[in-house]
Amino acid sequence: MTGRRRPPRRQGVVYGPRVTRPSSEPASVLGRVLGGIVVVGALAVLAVGALAVIGNTGSPSASPTPTRAALASPTPTVRTSTTPTHASTPAPTASASPPPSPSPFAVELVEGPGKITFASSYTSSLELIEPRVDFALDEDMAWRANIGEPVGRVEVDFAVYRLDPVTQEETLVHSSSFVGKNPDARIYYADAAVNREVDGPGIFVMRYSVDGETISEGYFRVSE
Repeated sequence: MTGRRRPPRRQGVVYGPRVTRPSSEPASVLGRVLGGIVVVGALAVLAVGALAVIGNTGSPSASPTPTRAALASPTPTVRTSTTPTHASTPAPTASASPPPSPSPFAVELVEGPGKITFASSYTSSLELIEPRVDFALDEDMAWRANIGEPVGRVEVDFAVYRLDPVTQEETLVHSSSFVGKNPDARIYYADAAVNREVDGPGIFVMRYSVDGETISEGYFRVSE
């Protein structure tokens, strides 16, 4: 059996027993394990961060940036109020003026052709005494009817009408007729108790007419 050849010894070098170096393989395996753990931990951290980012996309952040929709004013609520404001006061519109109320019918003393002049009485010379248009029911009244041109010896109609001063409607309250004695007469005179000519207080019109044509008329007022 042939033995191993030993290397030649060098002079001056003292050789001792051979020292065997422990293998470094166990340390290398440990380092790999630790490195793997670090990598796995890093991946876990990244995964957790990614999940956190993904999970927050559906919920608003603490201080979101206002968008155009968020800045829009809300729809105003319509409210009714009995007190007008400057904003809700409508512009003035032109309104139709109310129709003017009818003016009181004027009862005035008149004289001349075609007019009847009233008075309290008249003298023997046919002068009127106290001409006026207002009488009481228990008074006497006189009048002078100026017919203008003579109408001859014809039938003359005499009538008294109650007048509605608002509608101007007339209601007959007294009438008669006569034939003048003087065909050239231009004026008729007469007198009577007021309550014989009218039916109560009010405004009245007296007329003389021939064949439906008025030849003289006048208005008077009667009170209680």
